[in-house]
Amino acid sequence: MRLNSTFIFCTTVLLAYSFGIIYVFGAALDEGTWEHVFGFTRIIIPDTFVYLTVANAENAAEFLLFATIKNSIGPGLVWLIFQKNWYLVSIFNTMCFLFVLIYARKLLVLLDPFQRSKYCSVSLILTFVCMYYSVGSLKEIPTLLGFTAFVYHSLTKQKAKALLWFLFLALFRFQFSFIIIPVYLLSKIRRDPLRLTLIGLLVIGLIFPLISVLDVFTPDAVHFFRTGTGQNEDSLGAQIEFVRGHVFGLSLFAILIRMLQTILEPLIYFLKTSSFYEDGSLSLYQVHSALVLLLMFRAWVLVLFKRLPLISYSDGRYAKFGVLYSFLAIAIFTIGGTGLVSHRFLVPIYGLLLIAAQVNPLGHERSRVKNDSRLATA
Repeated sequence: MRLNSTFIFCTTVLLAYSFGIIYVFGAALDEGTWEHVFGFTRIIIPDTFVYLTVANAENAAEFLLFATIKNSIGPGLVWLIFQKNWYLVSIFNTMCFLFVLIYARKLLVLLDPFQRSKYCSVSLILTFVCMYYSVGSLKEIPTLLGFTAFVYHSLTKQKAKALLWFLFLALFRFQFSFIIIPVYLLSKIRRDPLRLTLIGLLVIGLIFPLISVLDVFTPDAVHFFRTGTGQNEDSLGAQIEFVRGHVFGLSLFAILIRMLQTILEPLIYFLKTSSFYEDGSLSLYQVHSALVLLLMFRAWVLVLFKRLPLISYSDGRYAKFGVLYSFLAIAIFTIGGTGLVSHRFLVPIYGLLLIAAQVNPLGHERSRVKNDSRLATA
């Protein structure tokens, strides 16, 4: 595996950031503190302390019990393997991130050889996306790696490697199987799965109240989230949630609104508060989320308004692009369907989103025609 200067620079930046946070806030992290430290708040994602608690289980049976309930087997294992050392866990996150960059470049070259130089900008954006999640054992970077690697090996028909990455992804967030399995089956049924995927999501959105009783879709789960974030039952979010879970037909539009809210969450927060401060402390999470939204905004516009119309009427020539977009469509729809608005839920799909924004199906077609002409004249 050959590493180029871009990969080395990006991984160095990521590692330097995580080591810097651990060095400056080390005493607070050891005490489980993540708010209001040296004038900063939300210095890391507090979920990592939950996973650390799981790793502190006295025996394997207790570990599996708590890890299964909290969907934290992967993060808990990372804490255990690296002996609950913050620095070693950061090195693990950096290695995962390195493989994210490698697979992102592989996907770019696979889908559009004319855009192979675009991996530099993709790598830099992914660096900023992952920086905040590089401290502590979390799900974001591993799921970003697992999702990106699985899609690559699926498109290249490397079934054994695809299965391994599927298992790796499920270790950190088993819910992704609800995204991966349908798209994989669709890709086998038709050469152009995207159209069937969109039709399927349209139907599910219209009848969503029938499936809204499942686990995270339940009103109780969303009520717990809403009360934890200070929202009341008469808020606009609560009304949208009611429509999503109870009104057939309009439930589709409620899900679309939730999807848009998740994408624009940092902007919505800033418009409400006009500040990134929380109780006098600068929120690293809100600053990071706003930066990520700015960096990803162009990709969202390209994917939704330029690339998607180009391949949505595909006759099979853009089958690989259809599979890629099907993964993205189901993932974003699922995130919107939960009703839990959080910008960080989008992190696992950012690799695929950036690739979809950069590659050009017509460029891939030109490459295929050019290769065919060379073979014909040989």
